Amino acid sequence: MPPRPGPERRGRTLLVFLLALLPVWGILQFAVWPAAQPSYSASVARTADTLLGLLEAGDRVTHLRTAGGFIHVHSDLAQDAEPSISYNGDLLHFYTVLFASVLIVFPWIPIRQRLGLMPAAVAGLFLFHVAAALINVEYMYAVEMTDVAARNYTPRQQALWTWLRHTVDYSAIEMVPGIALVLLFTLRAALRPRHLVIALLLASVLFSTPFVVN
Repeated sequence: MPPRPGPERRGRTLLVFLLALLPVWGILQFAVWPAAQPSYSASVARTADTLLGLLEAGDRVTHLRTAGGFIHVHSDLAQDAEPSISYNGDLLHFYTVLFASVLIVFPWIPIRQRLGLMPAAVAGLFLFHVAAALINVEYMYAVEMTDVAARNYTPRQQALWTWLRHTVDYSAIEMVPGIALVLLFTLRAALRPRHLVIALLLASVLFSTPFVVN
């Protein structure tokens, strides 16, 4: 079994990782993602729309559509033909790019393992985004469409869907990548505390800057 790398070597590896992460993230965020994001959002919308069709079988009233990078929710219960709610897919899926960037350059996992982790990580994020879309739909009915909410939802149900919507749209989307990075660094990199602090500071900068490319 090869000896464990010393602190100096771990520090150099961390520096190389950080220097490699920034350009890879920049290329994916500003060159690749603007072209891929509309198709990704459309896939999320189609999957969520198919699930809604199953959930509303026999009484279909909700339809998800995409235009550019935006996901629009149309409801037959709305007062007009305008989308009942719309949200920017860039904001919902921003951290997909960060996940991919970290997995591409993460030096403490062999390249073959990283290539194997990538499909699973992207699939997990995709399912999470589909769930987020469905939760936003239910929140629309439970809270934003007051006539529908008054007829079909109790105050406790409204509070539940409000909590789920805020948890998924804000806390979870920001926390999931951070938790994943902490686990990667802690479990695989064997970093010293000061190195981990540096990495987390960089991650916090990326997390707090959701660049939106229209």
